[in-house]
Amino acid sequence: MAKSIYSLSLLLLVLAGCKNAVKTNPTIDTAAWDTLSGVKRLDTGPFHVAIQSRNDNQSGVLIVYHRKTRHIDSLRLSEVSPGETTRLTNVTRDLAFDRLALLVDWQGDSDNMYSMLVGYVGDTLKIIYSDPNPGGIKELHRKDKWTITGLSFGEDSLTGDRNILCPMTISLQTGEGEIGTPDVSALLFDTHAKEAISAWLIRKPGDSVAYTIPAGAAFRIDTVFNTTKTAVLSLGDSVILRSRFDQLRSKFAVSDAG
Repeated sequence: MAKSIYSLSLLLLVLAGCKNAVKTNPTIDTAAWDTLSGVKRLDTGPFHVAIQSRNDNQSGVLIVYHRKTRHIDSLRLSEVSPGETTRLTNVTRDLAFDRLALLVDWQGDSDNMYSMLVGYVGDTLKIIYSDPNPGGIKELHRKDKWTITGLSFGEDSLTGDRNILCPMTISLQTGEGEIGTPDVSALLFDTHAKEAISAWLIRKPGDSVAYTIPAGAAFRIDTVFNTTKTAVLSLGDSVILRSRFDQLRSKFAVSDAG
């Protein structure tokens, strides 16, 4: 019992600290961490990792404890709280990091999921990259010494749909990320024409004729080809059309209110 009380007191002391790196020598009974409310934890290799809630569960503190060296690091995560949907994923081996690296996913504004990559740069535990887009990071891969690539959700330039997967690049030198535009996006975006839209009716490969979608007609934007600035559309189950971005833009509803 005394050991558990000591472990809890030591953890609370770490959480109250303002420094990013906190070093201590005593052994911590990490099982006692579970007696604290609002803790999300992960045991991986020699590390015990936990997120403790702060500010009435509006933010959190990430704590990394190395069992062998008895070293503790802490990092404030201003937007993350250890709720039921918060996830900690060890990506150290997948991304070829020398030291611990974690993908942190949490639920933010409007119940959207968000992601950040956290890990060691030198001896410092820090947020390497925080993805600003709702949806979260879906894939990460090591490209070279200073570059990580992957997939993240972004916004379609034609429809404004934010549910498309986009290629992303993270620089480990600057911590900056770039989310690109995919060559092809399968949208299945249902809408209707606000005014007449010019298109081509595809009768068979290599055979098409001019076609006009009348104002008010419901149709679907099936696939967007960003390299050629064209889109494949469908009316019902049998009419397949192709149109250009410049013929489509501003001529269809982007929401129920549009």
